[in-house]
Amino acid sequence: VLLLAFMCATVARANIELPSNWVAPDYGVCTLPVVDPVEPGPNYTGDNRNPLIAEGVGSGSVGRTCGFNSGGKNNYNGIDELWRDDYLLAASQSLYNGKKMPLNWDSDSPICDTSSVSRQEALESDGMCGAMCGVCVLVSGTEGAAVFMINEIADIGHVNENGRGLNLHIDQHHGSSIRVNGGTRKDITYKFVSCPTDKPIRVRTRGWWGATGVYFVMLNYRNRLVSVELRGRGTGADTEWVPLVRSWANQWKWESAISWQAGTYGSIFRGSEEERFDLRLSDIAGNQVLCTDMGETSTGDIVTCRNDGVDQQFPNIPVSVDVACDGKSTSNLQYYKGDLPTGSGPQPQFFS
Repeated sequence: VLLLAFMCATVARANIELPSNWVAPDYGVCTLPVVDPVEPGPNYTGDNRNPLIAEGVGSGSVGRTCGFNSGGKNNYNGIDELWRDDYLLAASQSLYNGKKMPLNWDSDSPICDTSSVSRQEALESDGMCGAMCGVCVLVSGTEGAAVFMINEIADIGHVNENGRGLNLHIDQHHGSSIRVNGGTRKDITYKFVSCPTDKPIRVRTRGWWGATGVYFVMLNYRNRLVSVELRGRGTGADTEWVPLVRSWANQWKWESAISWQAGTYGSIFRGSEEERFDLRLSDIAGNQVLCTDMGETSTGDIVTCRNDGVDQQFPNIPVSVDVACDGKSTSNLQYYKGDLPTGSGPQPQFFS
């Protein structure tokens, strides 16, 4: 994973800064068309300075920022083959977090402090950091197009600059099928699409430090995950839904340091005599799934999200995946196993 400690070491310089109100767009909305795919950068000149023209670079992306693996190789059970086969991306700071970040942002910045997130922000698409972890992206370049998954963050000071604009590090295992050059270029377009999986959502315990200090990582969700809520289950349980808070490293937290959450409601079991609880997951399209009748786990445990014994997964968002923003055909549709999302085609410009 690219280390956040170096983020302030180099002044970002390639692009005009993203608009202050920029947030990640809807599924199916394309980045601006490529203008000059051979101009090396940074620095860029002319129209290529526009931060809404996407920048690509070749890189290794088997990192741990999103908490999807234990390092070295993507090896968790229950995550589908696209991820296991290294169709991976590292996303620039603002893109990774789903909203405009300050140029000097680092992991200690108050903007991503989980204890300062309000209850309402914990339910909003741009209310927390780490928002684009696990999101699939249909990327197209000079050589072809394929679906990838955002797996980690790309920081200022690594591979030229990655703090401004919309930069994607394309995993070296597949970069040559997308771009002719591994260097930094404004030579890609992309749009967000549903991930290819026929497996259910999984819940990994990142840490269990008692009933008022629990961190989860959600795995294998088909669409951008916006919120995770919790209620008690069983005799005497408080069944009001209360949101967990997402950290910049994609950990969904129930902890006493969050005053309106465990600081108010106490134990994750919420008074359940049987010490059971339910989770409710919501995606960017408003779809919801329930993971019911969950109990205490240990750090590293992975359980399947089931609602009364039935495996759970979000439906596809109706955005086509067979054709990329520039009209190229998607090369790795086999991962969808015949369940292709269909719907609106490429759109002419980026949502600003």
